[in-house]
Amino acid sequence: MSLTTKVALALSAVAVATIGCAQEKSVRIVIWDERQPKQQPMYQNFLGNHITNYLNKQEGFSVRSVGMDDPQRGDLEPGQG
Repeated sequence: MSLTTKVALALSAVAVATIGCAQEKSVRIVIWDERQPKQQPMYQNFLGNHITNYLNKQEGFSVRSVGMDDPQRGDLEPGQG
């Protein structure tokens, strides 16, 4: 099993475990992605975006993928903290 698969599974497990704590609210998750070019042969839209897209399809999650190339570099927008 590759390291990226292990990371994806670990993040999914944490997210699934966390959902039990938030009955009516969605769990907000920020995925930090270095967006390295060597990811692209396996993940055309980078690993962080792949994980984000998967988790956003699950009930109870609000997920976003951020990286250094984003304008705010992953910082929360005012009022989201």
